[in-house]
Amino acid sequence: MMARREVEELIQCGRRISVEEVEMIRETVGMFPALSRNELVATDCEDLGWYTAAGNLKREAKLLKKLEAEGLMKLPEKRKAQAGQRYSQEIIG
Repeated sequence: MMARREVEELIQCGRRISVEEVEMIRETVGMFPALSRNELVATDCEDLGWYTAAGNLKREAKLLKKLEAEGLMKLPEKRKAQAGQRYSQEIIG
């Protein structure tokens, strides 16, 4: 398990991400280790109320990658598509 580092504040796509929101994201990732990265992004966007002007989920995956890069959390391994299966949209690379 990776050591948890504290964060004061993050800005992502012009939105301030509070310490409480970062902790909520960490908890979601920890509570649902079987979710794919795409599912985690969707869940976190719903929890944060992060929607586009059109009302769709913002699906901002870069935030999760940024948190991992800064040592604040560990994302699940990227899943590989099975033979004959294609993902219509890959959010996290």
